[in-house]
Amino acid sequence: MSYADYYVESLWMGGGLSTSDIGARFLSTLRRLEPLDQAMNNWLFLERRKYQYATEQDAISRMTSLVESNVALSDITSGEPDRELGYTVYAKGSRAPTEFGEPDSVNVSADVGGKWRNEVTFDIGCALTAPDLSLVTYPIYRGALEAIATVWPCPWALAFSFTHRDKDPPQPSDRTASLQDVPDFSGHRKPFATAWIAYLSAPLAAKLAPPSQIACERTPGGGMILSAVEERIDESNPEHMRRSAMLRAIMTDRVGVEPGDVPRERELPARTGPF
Repeated sequence: MSYADYYVESLWMGGGLSTSDIGARFLSTLRRLEPLDQAMNNWLFLERRKYQYATEQDAISRMTSLVESNVALSDITSGEPDRELGYTVYAKGSRAPTEFGEPDSVNVSADVGGKWRNEVTFDIGCALTAPDLSLVTYPIYRGALEAIATVWPCPWALAFSFTHRDKDPPQPSDRTASLQDVPDFSGHRKPFATAWIAYLSAPLAAKLAPPSQIACERTPGGGMILSAVEERIDESNPEHMRRSAMLRAIMTDRVGVEPGDVPRERELPARTGPF
């Protein structure tokens, strides 16, 4: 059995965000997501890496301390914090309040504030089940990409799909199992995967003339939003894949790929200008 997951990913290097700035930006991201669908509600927040959730109102009142409680650890065994590695902030929304993942779960994750790799992601569903496709729409994923790119200093962001081939989604008998026990079965994917919607900051978009098949709009700060298709990307559709390959080529050219055993997208310095 094959099924696709759909993500928005943004990466950058450094940036020096404080814990108060991280908290404010994270809440701003959620506020920008909320008009997109009823599923962007009932937010629950990860606290102290033990999957104990704070309520939304509680998180708002003490967001900075919540960020500080999720500082990265230099060694999991010793539990020593390492602020140079940054902080993890995670929120899960859904149409109806629920603690554990469902097909309509909306996941927003920020591993930020570190000296090196910084990442903000958005996806729908959970590791226990495929996503609710009624939420995997062009307006929602474009809106999520714009929310992330507007709020965070990412030089680029990408909405893409990634198909898990010949694997069944896990079906645990105990739906209340700890999220720490959820297996990681994502496997390796090619850089930029099945590219769907992209954001390039002004420096990366300079003098870019996309092919006519790629929809293109300028952002207020001189960047660019590029769309392979303006509907849900479908890997079984040859035309979708042809356009996706065009967008992936643009991203490879403008962003680049890090070499290695498992090549991945480059982590460029944090954006200094506006979205």
